[in-house]
Amino acid sequence: MSQIGCGWALAVDDGASSAFVAIDDITSLTPPDDGPVGAAESKRLDISAYTVTRVPTVITPGAFSFSYEFDKTQYARLAALKRTAKNWKVTSTDGTPWTRTVPGFLAQQVIQPVTADGIVTVDVSVEVTGAAS
Repeated sequence: MSQIGCGWALAVDDGASSAFVAIDDITSLTPPDDGPVGAAESKRLDISAYTVTRVPTVITPGAFSFSYEFDKTQYARLAALKRTAKNWKVTSTDGTPWTRTVPGFLAQQVIQPVTADGIVTVDVSVEVTGAAS
């Protein structure tokens, strides 16, 4: 079943209440993935097919991003998380429920250009520091 963007949520366990707390007014979200799997080349001297083989190595965690409508309280709350590893949880409730939890730290939080007739938004990037669950 196809999913539309409505019904997705993001929360962070910031330690304040020892539980996940929602990040309000999300306007866009790029959910975290498992990250790319590295590869190493095997160039054995006894290769008979004259073909280099590749073997999988480690997974490199990536990053995810989201945007939200500016709120000074939420902005300050998230700013306090910068450079501090926390658990982040993305949940989809539309269609087939799906949840992904990743450890990571807030790397950047940027207020977008302010216009007289627009809603102020903030773009955030989170660096993933480990495996998703």
